[in-house]
Amino acid sequence: MQETTFLYPLGYFAIASASFCAAIHLPNPWRLFFTSSLLWTAVLSLRASTYLGLGSSVSVIWALLVVLWTHHVLSILILDPIDLASVSASRNLPKWVLAYKFWNDPRRLTDLESVSPYTRTRIGFVLGRLLKLICCWVLHIWVISPAHLAYFDYTSKDFGKSRQILVRRTFLSGYGPEITRRELQIRTFTSVFWIWTTFLLLDACHILLSILFVGILRFDNPEEWPSLFGNLFEAYSIRRFWSRFWHTLPKHACETSGRLVAGKVLKFPIHSRKDKLFMAFWAFLISGVLHDIADWQTEKSVSLVNNIVFFLANFAAGAIETVVVEGFRGLKSRCGNGKTRRTLESSFFQCTVGFLWVWAFFFWISPKWQYTKLHAQTKEMELLEWLAKLASDGRDADSVRDSWT
Repeated sequence: MQETTFLYPLGYFAIASASFCAAIHLPNPWRLFFTSSLLWTAVLSLRASTYLGLGSSVSVIWALLVVLWTHHVLSILILDPIDLASVSASRNLPKWVLAYKFWNDPRRLTDLESVSPYTRTRIGFVLGRLLKLICCWVLHIWVISPAHLAYFDYTSKDFGKSRQILVRRTFLSGYGPEITRRELQIRTFTSVFWIWTTFLLLDACHILLSILFVGILRFDNPEEWPSLFGNLFEAYSIRRFWSRFWHTLPKHACETSGRLVAGKVLKFPIHSRKDKLFMAFWAFLISGVLHDIADWQTEKSVSLVNNIVFFLANFAAGAIETVVVEGFRGLKSRCGNGKTRRTLESSFFQCTVGFLWVWAFFFWISPKWQYTKLHAQTKEMELLEWLAKLASDGRDADSVRDSWT
């Protein structure tokens, strides 16, 4: 029985997918009936994510993908329902093909009249993606991971609650121990390491799925699977980090639900300043909620608000950027046409200042988001090492397990 439990999340998700394919073909109330079946089995797949048995990272990624997919299909079926028959007639594609395309397309590339053509063959696409996957994981497994673990030799104290505090400990007393060089080094590394690990895991999933659907099953064309992430060198502001570099999997679903709230509940004029500000706020809020649901289901030790706080802090940083950029434009206009203005307008200056700002922001906010989880992980590792030492000494580990705090 234990050997087959990993099939539970996969089986439940398969039923949820079948419910979606049935619902998208039907009008109400049958669509609502199959949508309720979809929701129930998606929740079961989410709750069974820990049965995958391939490590906590895989469980978290599965749970996150399930909640993102559920949000995506609800926007298609309920919030902004698609008339599959009319889309099929306009696109000259069978309805079952379009149902599959929408099922597998949270970025809503199916909505586009055309996508950028892919000039290489399927085999070239598959080999290119495999090469990228292998290079990234070799770099991580053989270089980055052993190097930082050996250099820092983390303990749970490195990620204690007081280590999340930076500004108050810098300027005020009584908020924790003195800031050390080791702490600053760990904070510097962890403030960007989450970007690398998230990219690594999500991009690996995206590559494997693209190989499956393009190279093996041949359901899709290579141009229907563009890269999940953008160019990191475009991320020289918080807004550009999330819009130009980071993946946009929840973007369209957030826009759909946000548009309903902004237009029908709050009555904001479309494309007004208030509307744009709320849409950005809504996207970050929903992203935080979805991440919290996934983390809560797979990692019970994490705080239920850490993700929401992190994403809303990013929204606030983006809003501050908007004000600062407007002030910066006013400053340039008052500088005439001299050297100062040319310096302010140079892409090198703007990118340098922008990257420093992005790093400084993540240097401050990332520990508040990541350290609770890292503290629980290192605490667990210390417990396992302690129990192993007890076993090697011939002592009864069960008799002293409860004393571990």
